Amino acid sequence: MPTLKTRADPPLHQFIVFSIVEKDVVLEKIVNCNNCGIAHRIIDICKSVIMDNVESSKSVMTIEDMAIMLPESVSTILQTYEKDLPDYEHAHFILLHEVRGDFIVLSSEIAEEKKLGKVLTYRGEGKFIIEPYSIDGMLK
Repeated sequence: MPTLKTRADPPLHQFIVFSIVEKDVVLEKIVNCNNCGIAHRIIDICKSVIMDNVESSKSVMTIEDMAIMLPESVSTILQTYEKDLPDYEHAHFILLHEVRGDFIVLSSEIAEEKKLGKVLTYRGEGKFIIEPYSIDGMLK
């Protein structure tokens, strides 16, 4: 059976990637797709190229790699809420660049026409807090 890379028309699919944008340009990076398992070169927002001769790259960052660069409490919370690699990368970016007020959505649900959930918010100086949120009118 042919792999996605050997097909003339590989199926379109989406996967979430944490990207850094500088001066309206996405910094390129290599990621292993969580849908097809194949290495993709991220070239722009919502655009990637399947890499030739690379089924999956061992040089890409993993959750385990990112977790050791985060405070243990942050890694534990992200693991508890079963967050994916882009959330770990986002947390690392927040800490590295001291982006106060930035947050990572830990959970969300819709109940009684409200979107409810929790976010992990950065307060600065290496400190995060978990806050509940509620947004009215989500079903209108």
